[in-house]
Amino acid sequence: MVAIGLWLRLAGRNSGSAALPRVRIGLPLSPAGHSLIVFLLVFGVATVLARRIVFEMLGWLLHILIDIPTHSFSYYATRFLWPLSDYRVDGIPWWTPWFWTATYGALGVAWFVLWRKGWISVGRRRGSDLAGTMRRTRQ
Repeated sequence: MVAIGLWLRLAGRNSGSAALPRVRIGLPLSPAGHSLIVFLLVFGVATVLARRIVFEMLGWLLHILIDIPTHSFSYYATRFLWPLSDYRVDGIPWWTPWFWTATYGALGVAWFVLWRKGWISVGRRRGSDLAGTMRRTRQ
């Protein structure tokens, strides 16, 4: 019960308990996590420390690049040049019905193409269940 109350407090909702202070962790951290400047610094340090290009971090870059045009001034526009600038783009809010539909439609089409090409499978893979493995080892 304490964990639920703490989660509701951290999320900014009233849990009914005045014992826990209201904390908004996401707001101060979001500009740093969505900044191309911060990404380049962290990516550079990780590349030097790993002595290779850390391609796994490019997902973070993609996230920032997607967030820039999909957040509007009315809902937390991305400050992608933070801390050098507070410049923001008034993009298309991702919750706009036609944009939301187009996004999930594109994901569905991409999934279908990958499935048709055999790059992903649906359901249980043959031989992945324990009973099938046990039958093969006994024979």
